[in-house]
Amino acid sequence: MKAIVFDAIGSPRDVLYVDDLPMPRISDGEVLVRMVSASINPGDFLFIQNLYPEPKKPHFPRQIAGNHGAGIVEAVGANVGLEPGMLVAFSYYGSWAEYAAIPAEWLIPLPAGYPVERAGQMPNDAASTSSRLCGARTKASI
Repeated sequence: MKAIVFDAIGSPRDVLYVDDLPMPRISDGEVLVRMVSASINPGDFLFIQNLYPEPKKPHFPRQIAGNHGAGIVEAVGANVGLEPGMLVAFSYYGSWAEYAAIPAEWLIPLPAGYPVERAGQMPNDAASTSSRLCGARTKASI
């Protein structure tokens, strides 16, 4: 499968490249997702530059870039309540690839017919909204 990867910390324009990787294998509790949409966000660039706090750090070689996406469930491991064919969104590693192995607890099932161009942005939008609301509550309680 094709993926956008990096082997070193640095500016995305300097370290990202397209490579052929083996298909991900899933374990118990994981889901194989065929990617249909992946957003590009400031957090992706922080990850590539190793500016995220622990535990979200790149693992080399060939770390797949991208942290938010959506896709179709292709296969599920044991103890997963999702079905092949479902549209899901997620905020996890490795969205800039044709396929991703994602722990089931990181997946958000979406209704059939949900626009895929919105689905890949949804986890980031939810995280941004949550942080804004938490900030607003903090300011309101002062």
